[in-house]
Amino acid sequence: MDAIHKYNWIVPHGYTICPDERLAKMGLQGRLNYLIIRLPQMLELGWIENEKVMQWYKENILAGKTAEVRARAKSDFDKKLITSEVLALMTYLTK
Repeated sequence: MDAIHKYNWIVPHGYTICPDERLAKMGLQGRLNYLIIRLPQMLELGWIENEKVMQWYKENILAGKTAEVRARAKSDFDKKLITSEVLALMTYLTK
């Protein structure tokens, strides 16, 4: 155990998404607020390529343009501007 603890700094640390019951109980506005709150974290984790991309999502989620957000997420994923985690969140939490 000491060896694992001693060399823990070698192991990469990350963040994983998984099903969350709280999101299923939220209405659309609650889910959109959840996304807006999490956008900076997604950028910090490298799930969103840059500030400009993050800002586009923030502005359009705030404006309630959910269809546009889903379409852009598919396009941005293909262009490698967002990860599959962001694509999944944008796809399912904006419906």
